[in-house]
Amino acid sequence: MLNGANQPAGLAASTLGSLGMTETFGPHTYGARPEDPTDIPGSFGRPVPGVEHKIVDAITGEDLPPGNSGQICVRGYSLMLGFYKVERSQVFTADGWYRTGDAGWFDEHGHLHFVGRLGDAIKTSGMNVTPRDVEIALEELPEVVAAFVTGTPSERGEDVVAGVVIRPGASADAASLRAAVKERIASYKVPRHITLFTSQAELPMLDSGKIDRRRVNEAIRADYEPHLHAGG
Repeated sequence: MLNGANQPAGLAASTLGSLGMTETFGPHTYGARPEDPTDIPGSFGRPVPGVEHKIVDAITGEDLPPGNSGQICVRGYSLMLGFYKVERSQVFTADGWYRTGDAGWFDEHGHLHFVGRLGDAIKTSGMNVTPRDVEIALEELPEVVAAFVTGTPSERGEDVVAGVVIRPGASADAASLRAAVKERIASYKVPRHITLFTSQAELPMLDSGKIDRRRVNEAIRADYEPHLHAGG
């Protein structure tokens, strides 16, 4: 059941780059408008008219400003009224916000960027790290084609570790990549170890032709293990 009788006027027909879920009965963001910048990597567009968003700290619930990653909260005309046989107070905040369990952030243009599921967070030294945050920072480096970030058990709870595919012809090592990414993200998010892949051909693949993330993560953890036991 939709929480509202009619879709608001002005909703663009295109949903290019949109983000949606069952609880909002389809997209709750939509593709960029003609006046919007066209070079916003990773953007899922603006909120659908009639739908509000905010980003909050996943632990404290405090509202976060643009540029800060946190939990995506949604409310508006298309949001479900609730879950069957579940008290409304268990699903929504007192003022009607639905906590999606997704992590994301808004840029200065008002575009939403999806980071990942909060359940995928790496817990290290009492802090939560969303793998996609770190992957994006690594992939922004000119030497890196693709990045994969995971956690591995340690005395700190988990350590952040990564694997990267190096761009053909690029000269890079793990130490230089760690130093470069440290300029882009908080120190607790910086991978303690980076495994280098010289090409995507080195990555394990599924029968479907897609990269096997589980086996990539296993390879990264295995590569880090000797360093961990040596005091990594």
